[in-house]
Parts: sequence; C-alpha cells; structure tokens
Amino acid sequence: MQNLKISALVLLMSSTALVAGPVEDMIAELEAMGYTDIESEAEGDLVEIEAEGPDGEREILINPVTGEILSDDVETDDDEDDDDEDEDDDDS
Repeated sequence: MQNLKISALVLLMSSTALVAGPVEDMIAELEAMGYTDIESEAEGDLVEIEAEGPDGEREILINPVTGEILSDDVETDDDEDDDDEDEDDDDS
C-alpha cells in the first residue's frame, strides 16, 4: 500500500512539472527580453500571461501542456495614443 501512495505522489509531481514547464519557460523568455510585472492565470485549459515590457503591454495565451502559443498580442504606447486620437475624433 505504501508503494502505491509513493507511486501516485511521484506521478502527480511529474505531471505538475510537465504542465508548469512551458509556462515557466515563457516567463523566463519574457524576463530575458526585459519584460516586468509578469502575471499568469488559468483561463480554462489555457494560461494567459500578461507582461509590461520595452515594446508595450504583451498578452500571451498558451497551452500549458504542449507549449503552443495560441495568441500573442502587443499593445504599444503608440496604439494607446491612436485610441485616444480616435476617441477625440468621435467627439467632433
């Protein structure tokens, strides 16, 4: 019975490490690129990563099991300025 508990614990630990791997790798990549204020949260079966960096605010949706990046959006400071200008144009 003790062997069964140990086997279950080892399986659980290895599957958790497998899931965390691609997300942790992506966070490390973002840090190396100069991104800060990095946050991640589960979105159903996927993980959303948000970060502030030299290019602006970045939002990545990743499959934590396969590491597949499903979307990768960057909102630059210029994008925010364009949004403000569009709103000003609507008021005229």
